[in-house]
Amino acid sequence: MHVHNLKNLCVAALLCVLPAAAFANPLGVWAGSVAQGTETISVSATFTERSVDIHFAGAAACRVKATYQKADGRALLYGFEISTNGGPFCDNLWRNVLEVDYAEGDDTLKISFGSSGKWSGTLDKQG
Repeated sequence: MHVHNLKNLCVAALLCVLPAAAFANPLGVWAGSVAQGTETISVSATFTERSVDIHFAGAAACRVKATYQKADGRALLYGFEISTNGGPFCDNLWRNVLEVDYAEGDDTLKISFGSSGKWSGTLDKQG
């Protein structure tokens, strides 16, 4: 009976550790662009373990933070927060979801989100 309890504890510990190992966040600085139709916006994103700080350049000209929510298959889902410096583009992101398609070791990742339509693009690892 004691061995059975020990096995259950080991299984429970593995279930807590495996999701974190299987869904590594893309740490560091990434840059590229997102597009919707013919409109393109340059993007830089700095990922930490629990969030991403995104800067949209050009006409959007704003910054916004998104907090990690969960992994869904290969995708990592982040929830946008209130824009740090305002601007209609970033203000419209509040309460929307940023989807990041990334596998550990990749030098590129794909992002997509909704803001007056579906935006998507590819970012490359910097440095």
